[in-house]
This record gives sequence, structure tokens and C-alpha cells, in this order.
Amino acid sequence: MKLSSTLTSVSLSGSTKKAIESLSLPKVIGLQASLDIILAGKNVDSRKALKLGLIDERVPAEILEERALAKAREVASQGK
Repeated sequence: MKLSSTLTSVSLSGSTKKAIESLSLPKVIGLQASLDIILAGKNVDSRKALKLGLIDERVPAEILEERALAKAREVASQGK
């Protein structure tokens, strides 16, 4: 998944796109929404991505790195 620098859109690329297109995306957001994204090749803005469940949260670009590191620490601490 590729996020824009301003976190206003989400697009799929590379092997991630192939994996998601084949199975995962329809399970997450439903067949119709998946087909709309895949067949049209459209980017999904972050508001819609949040609504569809593709992302957990939206944060301003100014605090993106800080929030990503906090999330990484949170995930890492769960493995202990």
C-alpha cells in the first residue's frame, strides 16, 4: 500500500496490489467496493479508506512519523 505524503489518498502497487486484488480486499471491504477500486484503478482518499476499514486512522502529515513510531512501539510491545 502506498500512502501519499499528505495522507490524503491510498493507492495499491506492486505485489501488494496482486495479493489484495486476488483475495484480501473483498474480504475487508466487500466485493462491490473492491471491484470499484480494482477495475477503475482509482486511488482511495484517506477518508474513504478509513470508512472502508483499509486504514485504522488518519493523521496530519506533520505528526505522521511520530504517530507511526508510536504505533510501531505499541505493536512491538504486544509481542513480548
